[in-house]
Amino acid sequence: MKKLILILVPLLLLGGGGFLGVAYMGIVKVPGITTVKKRLVSSKEERPASYLFSSTLKVSKRLPDPTVKPKPPVIDPKPGQKKIADLWSQMEPKKVAEIAANLTDTDVAPILVQMKTDLVAKIIAAMEPDRAATLCTAIKNLTKKA
Repeated sequence: MKKLILILVPLLLLGGGGFLGVAYMGIVKVPGITTVKKRLVSSKEERPASYLFSSTLKVSKRLPDPTVKPKPPVIDPKPGQKKIADLWSQMEPKKVAEIAANLTDTDVAPILVQMKTDLVAKIIAAMEPDRAATLCTAIKNLTKKA
């Protein structure tokens, strides 16, 4: 008897679930379960004239032209220069001079302009004379623009 129950219960569940699925798909019509399918119009003659001039038509968005490349974003370097200036202000001038030796004058000069004059003097004094001279010229040219 137990074996019969173990076999019949899953079969009834699967059969009942299968029946509900078939009824939902509309193969077997069961009121309350079977969904109502809308009738599709097959030819233009059967469509009303308002269909052609419907105000509910959606206009699709125009796709961007693939030949036009987007402009890269403009990045303002001032906030980054200010952060580096604050960082360098807390370091020893000799270490800053060593770091600046690996950077270009156009990178270092705007940072030094944002620092206190006495710290800049110590950093420039720790540099090689040729590099210090070119940096002084770059700083002078930056302060003329401002």
